[in-house]
Order: sequence, then C-alpha cells, then structure tokens
Amino acid sequence: MSMTLHFLNVGNGDCTIVELPDGNLMMVDICNGGGTDWQKTDPIRHLGNRTDLLRYVQTHPDMDHMEGLAALARKCTITNFWDTANTKPRPDFRSPYSKGKPEDWDAYQKLRSGAKFHYRGLSPVTLQGGGKFPYELFVLHPTEQAVKDANQAGEWNNAAYVLLLKEGGFKALITGDIDDGVWEELHTWASRTETARALVSGVCVFKVSHHGRRSGYCGANWLNLTKPKEIVISKGSVPGEQSAYGNYAYHLGAEHLWLTTQGNVVCSYDSGKNQYSIKRN
Repeated sequence: MSMTLHFLNVGNGDCTIVELPDGNLMMVDICNGGGTDWQKTDPIRHLGNRTDLLRYVQTHPDMDHMEGLAALARKCTITNFWDTANTKPRPDFRSPYSKGKPEDWDAYQKLRSGAKFHYRGLSPVTLQGGGKFPYELFVLHPTEQAVKDANQAGEWNNAAYVLLLKEGGFKALITGDIDDGVWEELHTWASRTETARALVSGVCVFKVSHHGRRSGYCGANWLNLTKPKEIVISKGSVPGEQSAYGNYAYHLGAEHLWLTTQGNVVCSYDSGKNQYSIKRN
C-alpha cells in the first residue's frame, strides 16, 4: 500500500489532497477552486475524473480555505464532511475588504448541516461500528474547550484542525491556521505522556500553520519534539517581516523547506519499502 499527499500551489490559501492507501481521497481545505487564478493550480481540475471524496476537512471557516467549495460540491460526492462547531457569522461580501464568494459560504453552510465534529484524542478515527482504516488518522486539535474559547473571542483560527496521518513508519502533520499560543498548549499536552510524545515524534512531513507566518510559528520546542524531516509552507504573498521562513530554515536547513509558491509539492510513501519521497511537481 502507499499514500500520496499533494500540497497544491493555490496562491493565498490552502489545499491538500491525499490519496489514501485504500484508494479513497481526502481533501483538507480548498482554494482557487474553479481556477480563479489560472497561473495557480485548480484543485477541482487536479482531481481529474475522480468525483468522490471519502473525507473533506474544513480546518476553519476562512474564505481562503474554502474558495471553490461550491464547485467542489457540484463535482464530487463528499461522504464525510468535517467541520468545527464554530459560530462565525456570514461575511459581508459587499465590503471592499471581503474575500471569497457568497456561493462558497452558502455551500459551506449546506455541507456543514451534516458535518462531523472531531476533537483531540490519542486514538485514531475509526469506521462507523469501530472498524479500522488501513492507515491511522489522529486529531491533535481542537479540543471542545478550544472551540468554545474561539467562539467567545471570535478567533476561529485557534479552533482549526491539526491532523496527524500515519501509515507504517510514515507520519504527516497537516495544520490549519492556529497561532503560536495554541502551539504552546499543544506542546504542553503532547509532552505530558509517553503515549502522546511517541505519537507526535518522528514526523516525516509537516505542513505548517498560517502560511508560514510568524504569528503561527510552532516554536522550537514543538520542532524538537516532533523532529520533522520536511516542512511544507503553503505560502502566498506573506511579507518577509511576517514570515517565519527563517525560523524553519534555521532548524531544518533550507533544502528541507518546500514552498508551494514554487509549484505543487508531492510527498509519496511506499509502505513496502518503508520509504518516502518528496518533490515539486
């Protein structure tokens, strides 16, 4: 079996498509859906003839993470729609400062009416009835309290999903736009028990939060704990003074940093050889 992760060059946003070991597809967020920017990758076109998603994860309700959701819903049957129990109100799309399209927000509201909410745990997600997948998917964030706090403060980024995918000796960490304070809490939680430490250590590829901004920098403590081998930054136009690129490069070396602005990044794992490869596509 094998697993392939596609970190797409969608500009100022996020989209990760995962080819799972059982042949199903999982998508985490969407941006540039429908090809708003023809110079970037259109996730819907990238799907090719596939018209089914086992799982779509809306990490948090920002428009740069759901641009093209309406078009995706028209193309694909989404079996499991993951969302957070956020109370974010409808954006004012008439504002000159607004982002995204009303149809994507409307599609989000329709899809989330049947959404599943998942919270932090040390056990992997299972099939209905308790069956196991041929891989493991763990939710490291949010907690129920984090969602309550985010709703109260109107800081919905901080209730975003942090997911860990595992197959054999391969681990991938995929994150939404959580900020540095959440990373500190995550590090405290993961350091508390041997089980949690073992779960998060030895990460092969880590897609960092908030497009590599300093405000979402995970910190040296988290990097030392998880020991990622490769770091992916889904980066649009983040000004240099706001970027944590230098922090990540200092920790791993620039040769292990992969920016989607330079093209799609593809990470594949071969379970037979217990090896992964990563390249730009």
